[in-house]
Amino acid sequence: MIRNTEEFLAALRAARRASTPLVSIRTADPASAIALTTRSLNGNADATSLLSWDIMTGLSAVNGPGKKMLDSIIGERNPETVGPADALSVAAKLGDDAVMFYANPQRLWQDPVIVQGLWNLRDTLKAVGAVLVLVTPPGSVLPQELTQDVLVIDEPLPSDDDLRAIVRTTFENAKLAARLRTMRAAPLTRCLGWRRFPRNRWWRCRCQSAASTTTSSGSGSARSLNRRRD
Repeated sequence: MIRNTEEFLAALRAARRASTPLVSIRTADPASAIALTTRSLNGNADATSLLSWDIMTGLSAVNGPGKKMLDSIIGERNPETVGPADALSVAAKLGDDAVMFYANPQRLWQDPVIVQGLWNLRDTLKAVGAVLVLVTPPGSVLPQELTQDVLVIDEPLPSDDDLRAIVRTTFENAKLAARLRTMRAAPLTRCLGWRRFPRNRWWRCRCQSAASTTTSSGSGSARSLNRRRD
C-alpha cells in the first residue's frame, strides 16, 4: 500500500524504468495525478513528449515536445475532434519515452473497441518506452481483459508532511511567513484526508484571512473562511 507522496513517486519511477506501457492511476484529483507524474520524470519533463486526451477537449499537448509529436502524428487534423478510440490509435504512434494521459477511461472501457484498443497498445508502447496513463477515480476496477496488462497505482491522500509543505509555501508566497509562525498547528489536522484541490483552496482562504487581519481590524477574516463552504 502506498502511504505518501514519495512512495507514489517511487512507484511511478519504477514503472518508468521497467518501461511499463499501461498504467492506471486511481486518484481523487486528476490534476494532481498528472502533476505528480510529470514530477516523477526527475527534471526531464521539458524534454519528454507529454500529451493528454479527455472527452471534452480531445487531444492536447502538455508541453513543447508534446506539441511537436502531436503535430507529426495528426498533421492538419483538428485535435479537438479526436474521439476516444482515435486517441488510442494516436497513442500507438507515440515516439520514444512519450507519456500520454487518458482521462476517465472507466466511462468508456465497457466498449469492446476501447478495451481492444487499450490492450493493443501494450507491446507497441513498450517497444519505444512510451506509456499511456489512465487517469481514473478511486475504486475503479479494470475490465477483466486488462487486469494482467495494466499496472494500477493509487495516489495517496496528502500526508501530514505534504500538508505542512503546502501551508508553508502558500504563506511564503503571500509574504506572510512570520504570520504562519504565530498560528496554532491545530488547523493542519483539519485537512488530513482531503484531496489536493479543496485542501489548497482552504489554506488560501486561511492565508487571505491572515493578510486581512494584518492590514485591517479583521473584518475580512469571516468572509475568507466562509468561502470554504462554496
